[in-house]
Amino acid sequence: LLFLSRTTQSPIGEWRLWRAGRTGKPRRLTPEGRRPFDVVPYGDGAIYGAAVEADGSLRSQLFAVDGKGDEKQLTSDPWNSFKPARGPGRSLYCLVNREGTQKHLYRLEQDGSATQLTRTVDVHSRPVVSPCGRWVAILTVDPVLGLRALKLAPAKGGEPSLLYTFPAEPCPDDCSGWVPSDTSFAWVVCSC
Repeated sequence: LLFLSRTTQSPIGEWRLWRAGRTGKPRRLTPEGRRPFDVVPYGDGAIYGAAVEADGSLRSQLFAVDGKGDEKQLTSDPWNSFKPARGPGRSLYCLVNREGTQKHLYRLEQDGSATQLTRTVDVHSRPVVSPCGRWVAILTVDPVLGLRALKLAPAKGGEPSLLYTFPAEPCPDDCSGWVPSDTSFAWVVCSC
């Protein structure tokens, strides 16, 4: 079981990531001063985002932490990386903000490198990887038309194909998933 707790010792509080086993005391997984967000279970630990100071400004970077609290920084580029998603095996996907405000889908490789998978769409949701690992569902937005679109991107790269468009309101949340058959996808649309 992974859970977040918040302290109120500072004006903004500090979030902490914990792991609780079936017996014993919960173990804190994040170091002092780290404020985790976008937490995704991964093995006996988690992948999460946290703000890191770089060149005088804060950047969102991704970290992996195992059940013992051993942490590894996964991204360290001058861009913002966030909304991690697990694929089959040890594959990881995330959003990266490199060019102004536009966010793109990336696959994180085992050697620490990252491969950009989308080029022409602005991704606005946590990527959701199919059980077979061949597809990644993403939500995009077209500010000119005022539409959101659910798209399916090949996990190995290439432009996503359109599945469904709808007005920008109501806004979809990150509530989504594949059904076990790997042929259907469910997206929850909620009112903002």
